[in-house]
Amino acid sequence: MGYIFKCTCKDCQHKFDLYDGDGRYSIGLICDSCGAHSGFPRSAPRPDRQGNLKWNERLRGPNPNPPQPPIPASEIRRFSDEELTQLRGRAVTAEDPDHWDDFEKEAFIRLKNPCRCGGLFDLARKTERPHGPGWGPNTLTRCPQCKSGNLGYEERGCWD
Repeated sequence: MGYIFKCTCKDCQHKFDLYDGDGRYSIGLICDSCGAHSGFPRSAPRPDRQGNLKWNERLRGPNPNPPQPPIPASEIRRFSDEELTQLRGRAVTAEDPDHWDDFEKEAFIRLKNPCRCGGLFDLARKTERPHGPGWGPNTLTRCPQCKSGNLGYEERGCWD
């Protein structure tokens, strides 16, 4: 879940809405130079490595599929850089229950770098806030008109 901010550039007075943070279906990235937003799908299109032995019949009724045990690490499908390139703009569906491994996240980021401006996308820096977690837009946010980071903002709500 992310936050919506109404921003005003203090240098050029441009007003814009900012959808900051991760959504339900994507992991967001921000360029460290121009502030461009990008991202990749939150879930991997492969069977859930945890299996589905935790089906709750009391809440969900009888399991329509036979319970599946966790998948051994050696049998989890891994994606090549070429496949990740094809997947990075793909919409996530309910059939995408698994998470990405750290090396796959790093590959997505490597494939996005460098940004058209020459800057870099970085997963760790996208969570930086001027006053700590949950206090304003990411420190990498830039005005879309003049690219200044000198912004005023007002939180308007949440988004998925």
